[in-house]
Amino acid sequence: MAGISALPGSPAYYTYPNVLLEQASKALADSANRLSSGNRIVQISDDVAAASVAAGLDSQITGLKQSSSNLALGSSLLEVAQGGLGEINSLLDKLQFFAVQSQGGVTYQQKQFLQQQFIQTLGQIDKIATTTSFNHINLLDGTLANGTTIVLGKGNNGENLGSVRLAIPNTRKAALFNGTTPDITTGPGAIAAENSINAARTILQTTVSGVTGNQNSFDFAAQSIQRSITGVQEAHSALVDTDIVAESTNFATAKLRVNSTVAVIAQLRLLQPHLLALLNNK
Repeated sequence: MAGISALPGSPAYYTYPNVLLEQASKALADSANRLSSGNRIVQISDDVAAASVAAGLDSQITGLKQSSSNLALGSSLLEVAQGGLGEINSLLDKLQFFAVQSQGGVTYQQKQFLQQQFIQTLGQIDKIATTTSFNHINLLDGTLANGTTIVLGKGNNGENLGSVRLAIPNTRKAALFNGTTPDITTGPGAIAAENSINAARTILQTTVSGVTGNQNSFDFAAQSIQRSITGVQEAHSALVDTDIVAESTNFATAKLRVNSTVAVIAQLRLLQPHLLALLNNK
């Protein structure tokens, strides 16, 4: 009897089947985790090399998303500035109307009224210039006249896109009209006012062109960064995402192994009394 290494009823009798069951159960649990989480790498030990590369890609994605966020803020700032400049341009049209109307054979009293409207409109220009702001930064009152630098971030191939020097001149009435208040109550004064308005419009159009150019730079950089984010995310996905079809096959295989091993152990338990009887009869 000493030659029998695993007697029925002894712990060793079930050792090998139990080892197989433990292995199959672990494979089934791991496969279930990969399917439920969508991640091929549930723990670093699953694929150390891929996990290391994925961590680096995660860091790169975080940096790119921050650059994208910075660009979005800069773009929003420019959009607010463009809105304010558009309103000032509309007020210049209104001033032009008053200056032309004052030359149309109206009475002096009417000219005085037009002058009051003219001055009020100049005040509206000042109000827009001093209240147009983004994130508590005034945009049109000269605060940004000396410029501010906005870093554009990284491009599609990791290249440095540099930065944009964003400068918005002062568009208050004193800057647009050279510190003077036109008088449209006289013919010569109204003509001079028209010339001043045209000069102010030139200043404004130059400002709008600069803001539009900066906006185009931001849009180009944003598109490049978005392409980078998409590319890196795809590389990250290829490394860590579960192949659903392949993993479903693995799950079915592991489940079959578990069921088969459980069936084998059940058969061994049924056979155990018979084997013991045979051994006792020898």
